[in-house]
Amino acid sequence: MTAFPSAPRPGRKPEDQRARLRDAAAEVFLEHGFGMTTVDMIAQQAKASKKTLYAHFTSKEELFVAAIEAICGDTLGPLAALDDPGQTPQQVLTVFGLRMLERILSPRAIAVHRLAIGEATRFPEQARLFYRSGPATLQAILTNHMRVLQAAGHLLAEDPAWLASVFIQMVIGDYQRQVSMAMIPAPSPAEAERHVQRVVALFLGMRG
Repeated sequence: MTAFPSAPRPGRKPEDQRARLRDAAAEVFLEHGFGMTTVDMIAQQAKASKKTLYAHFTSKEELFVAAIEAICGDTLGPLAALDDPGQTPQQVLTVFGLRMLERILSPRAIAVHRLAIGEATRFPEQARLFYRSGPATLQAILTNHMRVLQAAGHLLAEDPAWLASVFIQMVIGDYQRQVSMAMIPAPSPAEAERHVQRVVALFLGMRG
């Protein structure tokens, strides 16, 4: 079987059938939502039989969990390993902010955000899954970076989780809402850099 063409995952082997089914499910969920998606639609997208699908996943819910966790992992994973002892606090936060903004505003991440918001009332458990795998994981990653900066005396002696939350909101600002609503496009690299640099300067200025 050929690998599912959308959203390839680094290092994935073509014969990894479970990953192919999961990725096919992700495409269907993102297009049709959780409620409107059926197992038949996923099997058709994956060009696989329902028997094959059920050999790897017991239910549509399990497929959704696997799909959302994979998308969020791909989106946020690269943000976890950005600490560089040779960089200044300004450099660390600027690099993190730019990469975070780029990944959070990517078409795929925006599609997942729209899906979670749109299905939250009817399927709250699926929305909670997205929050745990996405926003909560992002805050946990940045909280660890904040602890490192605090230990070096670069930040306020505040709760590092609170500092992470403040920084995330300052960087993402209204971008995510407006891009999700198709009101504006994602910022250009130059616009993103100017925005993040201003945020970092303001954030580090809170040390006084």
